[in-house]
Amino acid sequence: MNLQGRFLIVFLISIVLSTNLNAQQEPPFLKFKNDKWVTEQLAIMTLEEKIAQLMTISVYPEQGETSKNKTIEQIKLYKPGGILMMQGTPLESASWINEFQQISKVPLLVAIDGEWGMSMRIDSVMKFPYAQAIGAVLDSTYIYQMGRDFAVQLRMMGIHMNFAPVADINTNPLNPVINFRSFGENKINVAKKAWWVAKGMQDEGIIPVAKHFPGHGDTDTDSHKILPFLTHSKERMDSLETYPFRYLTNKGITGIMTAHLNVASIDNSLNPSSLSKKNCYRLPEK
Repeated sequence: MNLQGRFLIVFLISIVLSTNLNAQQEPPFLKFKNDKWVTEQLAIMTLEEKIAQLMTISVYPEQGETSKNKTIEQIKLYKPGGILMMQGTPLESASWINEFQQISKVPLLVAIDGEWGMSMRIDSVMKFPYAQAIGAVLDSTYIYQMGRDFAVQLRMMGIHMNFAPVADINTNPLNPVINFRSFGENKINVAKKAWWVAKGMQDEGIIPVAKHFPGHGDTDTDSHKILPFLTHSKERMDSLETYPFRYLTNKGITGIMTAHLNVASIDNSLNPSSLSKKNCYRLPEK
């Protein structure tokens, strides 16, 4: 895939950009924001094409040729910015990615939801431990290496972005959707473990996306099915739920995903955080 095209899409989808405060380095893709090729492509795009570059469509290799042909039609018609790989075999998935890249006018940003590696979506590949188990590992070297291993496998498949790690704090034992996907109940431990996984992927050229901001850990409903309501004060949200995301942002993580939550202390409009006009909520400095 054309590297410049890859970073054009990253720029367009406006993933959280931040300065690496510790190393005093910008996220590596920022060097492409004024790239000549990127500028030229933006100049010749219609408004509709620019909007489409913000869109990602899900693809399901396990559903066979009919599904693939439908995706090909969507790519040709709508020219989306990326695709999200769902269930399939390694061979089918890699083949589909290659075919879709060949027909796309602008190179596609390929993503996957792989919290415990590719095996979360792709069968017949190595399954890594759940985050809950990683939360008990004391040596960060192993966690960092696991993140790098994630990335090496993903790059072999032609995948550029991973919707991981989960940075939610598992404070509610009745949580039906986070639980073992979280690194634990301690905000500092969660933040550090999430960073080492993210850094491993980032150092190997994969875009990590921490989720689910501003914090899905203390919910008793599944946001895939029903909108959870968080009644915590803004002070509680600042001190606990958002802590890992602030930590990761300060470290220089490339992406953060917004949750489908209603957080009344931040926005009392009853809209989910993913659609809130106050979604520009600024994390406190400390």
